[in-house]
Amino acid sequence: VEMSIRSGATIYNASSGGIVVTDYKPSEKEDAALWRWKVKELNVTIETRIQNYPEEGYALFTTSYPDGWDVGSFDPTGTSQNVVTTFPGLYKSDILRSYNTSLVWGVVLEPHGGPFPANRTKYGQGLTSFYSTSSILISTPVDNFKSATESHRTHNSTPAFIPSTSGSLKKIPKNFSHSFMIYSNEQLVDGQLSVTSAYYDVGRVLLNRGGGGRRPDDITLTHLSYQTDNGAQYCYCTTNCSEKLLAVKSDLDDKKIPVQSLSYQGGWWDNPHLHQGGTARWCVTDLGTNITKYPIETSVFQKELGIPLQLYVPHYCPDTPYAKVNGGQFDMVASNRTYPGCLDFLFYNPRGNESESFHNWLFDKYQTEYNMVSFEQDFMNFNYQCVPEFLEVCGSFFFLLLF
Repeated sequence: VEMSIRSGATIYNASSGGIVVTDYKPSEKEDAALWRWKVKELNVTIETRIQNYPEEGYALFTTSYPDGWDVGSFDPTGTSQNVVTTFPGLYKSDILRSYNTSLVWGVVLEPHGGPFPANRTKYGQGLTSFYSTSSILISTPVDNFKSATESHRTHNSTPAFIPSTSGSLKKIPKNFSHSFMIYSNEQLVDGQLSVTSAYYDVGRVLLNRGGGGRRPDDITLTHLSYQTDNGAQYCYCTTNCSEKLLAVKSDLDDKKIPVQSLSYQGGWWDNPHLHQGGTARWCVTDLGTNITKYPIETSVFQKELGIPLQLYVPHYCPDTPYAKVNGGQFDMVASNRTYPGCLDFLFYNPRGNESESFHNWLFDKYQTEYNMVSFEQDFMNFNYQCVPEFLEVCGSFFFLLLF
């Protein structure tokens, strides 16, 4: 196995002397090995590990940076980004030649230059599948999901598929480690390849590696809720919305439909003048009552409704009282309106290192005031791709969701 890095027209590898193999350790098991590399030009040490789990049908590819690395500003053609986005790589002509169809699940977005790996890399990788009539190959990160990316590019004139750490990171912390799973399955169900069965297998592996199974008390899976999100009948209700939703609940009761909670999006557009001139269209200032649409104050409305609420936030408006810059108690970061795909929208989100304390405070407050039983954080792709800190700092993108 040889690690190669392309920077412009130059290829750095052990053969050219650009990369020095400083250590190689075969594992005591025959199905694992560790390489340690040093890229001389960048003075960075990288460890790459391959582990095979044949009984479970997957191999694990791990890249580690024992000393960390100050990658610096993004340069889409530079050596630094090519190092970060190199491992692992699968030659399509060899491993993937029999797979003529691919599908992607998750937040995977094509960047268009700027601070992203231009014309080369997808970021925020989810689950990518290659499948034929008789087998399926699935690639997914198993940790550091929001620092993951994938690219489809040519290496040594051969098309390659490369899941890897994102090239948008400016600094990789000491002992940072990033693993990707490549899963293969030829299991047939009723004589046909079952993509669904393969996805369940991958899900079980991820849950087991994470140290636990699916939470049994997730009410969004076990209880019926009435939704008012985009596409629902009362999503864009503009007048007397409180009474309309109370009437819906009464009608459901008469029909013996056991709705256990209501998706309540009354915080939308509570300061309409802000939703002009570039401010994010669906941002929420706070979770107070928008009396122009919902004349009944939210806590009173919830008691009349008789069931708990699911509250909703896509992101926060620039005037949110939760932010320190507006006299609140939490440090928030702003979107960059110029980033590709961000539609010139300005919004705020809690900074990553304060996100847990912010959401714990938010949940405690509205569980008490509104009997909130679940919380929907929407627009996760915008919240990630439009905030520079989330793209550039490992582990900075953190949202805590309540179920």
